[in-house]
Amino acid sequence: MASINFYVLLNIKTSNGFQTFGKFYLGGNRKFADTIFRKLKGDVKINKNTIINLELIETKNELPQNIKMISC
Repeated sequence: MASINFYVLLNIKTSNGFQTFGKFYLGGNRKFADTIFRKLKGDVKINKNTIINLELIETKNELPQNIKMISC
């Protein structure tokens, strides 16, 4: 059976592109992870002026897939 986990990644823009500076484990329940992510404030439009972005990531057997992203 596939192992499914959800995380929120925090990324900051540097001179070398975006670098992850935080990763928060949300468990294996998609509905719970989505509910938590929807409570975060941010803009769904990502542009060249974005400094910080937050990603909701799903991993299946340790392979990550981006589900949603917001920026500020």
